[in-house]
Amino acid sequence: MRYRIKLYLYRPHDIDLLFCDKENFINQAAYICLKAFVKNEFFRIHIPDGPCSEPKRRSHQYLVELNVDKDKDIISMWENIPMGTRNNFLKNILRMYLLIPTDIYQVSPEHQNFFTSRFLNLFKTPDVYIEEKMEEYGRKQRKKRKANRERKKYTQKRVKERIPPEETEVIRVDPVSIPSPDTDNKDEPTVSSDLEQELTAAFDSLLM
Repeated sequence: MRYRIKLYLYRPHDIDLLFCDKENFINQAAYICLKAFVKNEFFRIHIPDGPCSEPKRRSHQYLVELNVDKDKDIISMWENIPMGTRNNFLKNILRMYLLIPTDIYQVSPEHQNFFTSRFLNLFKTPDVYIEEKMEEYGRKQRKKRKANRERKKYTQKRVKERIPPEETEVIRVDPVSIPSPDTDNKDEPTVSSDLEQELTAAFDSLLM
């Protein structure tokens, strides 16, 4: 999923930035500036070589596309900037990382080094090419995604090791013996025949 940031540049107010508008340079530079700013990295972005033509149109619109998963840090910072000031903020950091306008136009080529060296002394930062930073940030993101995949696999493995295997429950039934009919009363007390006759006679005498 994409998250888009719009950048508007106007002639003549932003002619310094518009002079850098070569082969999608502004879009890439805007992304690098945002990424570097949020990561607290500072350097000078190398301006493409070659002649610069003065822009004809009064206004120019650029789209900086972000990935909602890979560029969460930029999106979080961007949404903390009040509406109505975001465009100006992005132009400011573009100027900060590009160190222009003085070393791009209005100064003849033979005097460019004089001004560029003084701008660099303000920040004491190296000269960096956009291709280098795009490769660096892409390499870091790939490394981070790989680490997340390995961490997920390790977690899943540990979870499986901690869960004991299921045991089958064995129900044991003790055998029950059922007594046969002829043994039901074997433990009952028996009465002798002589005593039985005496009891019978005594009972008969009571009835007379």
